[in-house]
Amino acid sequence: SAAIQLQQIYQLNIQVQGFFREWAGVDLSTDEMSHTFINYSYIGFVQQLNKDLHKELTDAELEQQLVQNIAFIKELANEIATEVTGFYPELKEYAPEMQERGSNHLQDVFAQFGSRL
Repeated sequence: SAAIQLQQIYQLNIQVQGFFREWAGVDLSTDEMSHTFINYSYIGFVQQLNKDLHKELTDAELEQQLVQNIAFIKELANEIATEVTGFYPELKEYAPEMQERGSNHLQDVFAQFGSRL
């Protein structure tokens, strides 16, 4: 049901937020980048997610969309964790469940930060 999928998204969000807190505790570059803004409205997948919010869906279509969104969110979390733990291996213990295969939805975002991540 949709409630189960929403609970899964909620749990993953809790894990990722915890990871972000641990990352903030070890990454001293945040002061240097405090004025950096990435306009997320230009990121293709964000544009698509926003378009999808306006679709009229049946209950079954909504559940299927939520399943797809969960998979996508897990890919994003994995990309972030993989990128960050490349710089801070000690954070692996706090990372959301990491997968071997990678996606590259955030490749352009990471490129903007370069080695400053």
